[in-house]
Amino acid sequence: MSEHSESPKPRIVLMHGAWADGPGWQHVIPLLEEDGYPVIAVQNPLTSFADDIATTKRVIDAEAQKGPVVVVGHSYGGAVITGAADNPNVKALVYIAAFAPEANEPVGALLGQFPPTPLGAAFVPDAAGFVYIDRAKFRAIFAADVDRTEAQVMAAAQKPASGAIFSQSAATAAWKTIPQDKELPLSALKSAFPVLSNPFNLKRAVSLTAPQFRFGFTNAVSEQEAKEMISLQRHPVHKSFVSLVSFVSL
Repeated sequence: MSEHSESPKPRIVLMHGAWADGPGWQHVIPLLEEDGYPVIAVQNPLTSFADDIATTKRVIDAEAQKGPVVVVGHSYGGAVITGAADNPNVKALVYIAAFAPEANEPVGALLGQFPPTPLGAAFVPDAAGFVYIDRAKFRAIFAADVDRTEAQVMAAAQKPASGAIFSQSAATAAWKTIPQDKELPLSALKSAFPVLSNPFNLKRAVSLTAPQFRFGFTNAVSEQEAKEMISLQRHPVHKSFVSLVSFVSL
């Protein structure tokens, strides 16, 4: 896709969740680019929450110099964009089955309010304190909606997350400062993290001041499901904003 410094559509910054990386958006990026959206996927290190925010903010700020930006966070990535998207040229936030914490609120504090999850029972820590998902359980818990072979590759290539990221927090919450332009269409979120579909989190979602769109799946969606969901972007209610779905929802 040819790219111009001034685009008629907002620039899209995609932020992956834990145990994933930028290529996790492989079924989404081509669809957005076909519709004329300039897209970039952040590659976060998952070494600390502060490192992830700094990496994401650097990408957001660079894109914001070129035009209006829509920032998309998936799962843990929602917490990251909440701490990183404090740029005046960010025009909307998109949370895909994602956490939208308050300032100084760790993701772990949200999870601690609810019963243990299947995902938590599948964690395999290494000697350095980084956490993997048990490969024998990976598809059932994390990638149930994708092809078995693709899920096998995802399990082998999963990006481990520092166990500390869930106890760390950001001093700001971007969703409190970005002006609201649209209603917030919410869907029931059913996934490995029940907290994402709990009424507590949905109540917080409707209080957000940023334009926000939410979608939920088991853990991963197929290419066909991505195509079906990306079509929501063309719905007139969203106008210049974009609704997205990642191939991984948690």
